[in-house]
Amino acid sequence: MSPFSRLLRATTALAFVTALPFAAHAQTADGTTGADAEKYPTLSFKSTKVEKVGNDNTVFKVTGPFTMHGVTKTISFPFTVSGPVVDGFGYTRGGIKAKFDINRQDYGVKWNQLLDNGGLAVDNIVHINLELEAVKAGTGPKQPA
Repeated sequence: MSPFSRLLRATTALAFVTALPFAAHAQTADGTTGADAEKYPTLSFKSTKVEKVGNDNTVFKVTGPFTMHGVTKTISFPFTVSGPVVDGFGYTRGGIKAKFDINRQDYGVKWNQLLDNGGLAVDNIVHINLELEAVKAGTGPKQPA
């Protein structure tokens, strides 16, 4: 298993819901009308497989279970790796970037509202952008004994 598989395990608060104009409605307990953020306060992804893409040692594809609103589906998405680099303070850092989309209705988040112009208030597609940075343990300035 790649060392990156540990780094990609994460649980992220559904903070995007609170930033939207329909936030109060989206956080209701009625699962058919909102995200029910009280009952499902997190979304999570745990990698189960990491594969190198092509001949470049910076592009990979990760696969694993993604859970949102109590629904788990296996997804795959590409990511790029940068580093390692040593910063000005002596810390060794590495980064990961990924962008992928999910359909919120696939996860039971179905609330929407028809607008006067015939459009929908909320898009079904959720754009997820990850920018992660890690610092290698034991690096950085040496502390006096």
